[in-house]
Amino acid sequence: MSEHPNAILIRDVLRAVAHGEIERLKRLCADGIVWHGTGRTPWAGDHEGIDAVLDHLGRVGEAADVFDADLGDLLVSEERAATVMQVSARRGDRRLEVQFMILYRIAGGKVAEVWSAPLDPHATDAFWA
Repeated sequence: MSEHPNAILIRDVLRAVAHGEIERLKRLCADGIVWHGTGRTPWAGDHEGIDAVLDHLGRVGEAADVFDADLGDLLVSEERAATVMQVSARRGDRRLEVQFMILYRIAGGKVAEVWSAPLDPHATDAFWA
């Protein structure tokens, strides 16, 4: 059985983010993409447009000494995908081990919208405070 096209898309997006492949990420995401960050961290809010999303992802990576996200689960349909990501991060003496639920809206074979939510928002808020 072959993998669903939206599963392939999300795996490609995650690889591009992990390897800092900006041009590849631009090809996989809609120009008008919107990334919704939840919680009370500096990363909360809506980031509209591919340049704003890339800036947002870059700032998160730069703010942590270590930031790793590993795919746990991936569920897909014709219009959406959802992942559970295991995030490990370090900032100085602060450490974070938390799962994130990320919901993707897919349109025209590209990621058009993203909602990112930590499953332990208190730990995530404390880490970035």
